[in-house]
Amino acid sequence: MKLANPYFSFWAVLEGVVRLTWGRRSLIVDNGSAVLIPAGLLRRHEFRRSSRIVSFSFRTNWPDGSPVFTAEDVLPVSGKDAMTLLRVVRPLVRGAAAMSGTAALLARTGRVYDAVARILDWAGQHGGRWIFPSERDPRLERVLQDLRGNPRAGSLPVSRWKSLSGLGHVQLVRLARRDLGHGLRAERDRVLLAEIHSAIRHSPESFKEIAHRLGFSDAARFSHWVRRIAGLNPRRLREAWAGHP
Repeated sequence: MKLANPYFSFWAVLEGVVRLTWGRRSLIVDNGSAVLIPAGLLRRHEFRRSSRIVSFSFRTNWPDGSPVFTAEDVLPVSGKDAMTLLRVVRPLVRGAAAMSGTAALLARTGRVYDAVARILDWAGQHGGRWIFPSERDPRLERVLQDLRGNPRAGSLPVSRWKSLSGLGHVQLVRLARRDLGHGLRAERDRVLLAEIHSAIRHSPESFKEIAHRLGFSDAARFSHWVRRIAGLNPRRLREAWAGHP
């Protein structure tokens, strides 16, 4: 399942060498080079001793949570492009701990937007793809509204979606892949995971109660699904959110 995920990490190697491995592929990122990594790619990274990197992770999504941008592979950056992107990212990392107060926060936010825009502008010319809601077919949009209103685990409500859209399942899947960058099941998983994140972060519900409300047959299946999709089990996710408003 390929999911157009709004999360990315940008790594720039200042000294040494980093070896990235995902699937059957690998990439050497050495001194002065960088790489943009879409979230969700299974990877292993090995640092040569004394290596130093600057890393910057971010997410980009529209108000409905759908991705602004997608890339299906690791995108290596080299030469002047790597140096240009490093110049806009490095001050964000270096100055993060020292900044406080509203004015400083607003200034930093502006620099974050600029850095993300520059990174995605480069990535859009080197294998990435922008996804604009205005390009979506209105028949697909009706299905997406139904999905966002009631995300549920288990089988997809294909019959209801066919009735809402007036299209067959295969046509709907093709529209989803064209307009979202992934299929309907992947979109359901994205919306469901967002709902789980929200519940874990803000709701007093137990994991068993969350699982029942979202259509999982039991807490064990819920925990397995979250770990498979998000990389962490629900307990670890709640710990990660602890202390965040």
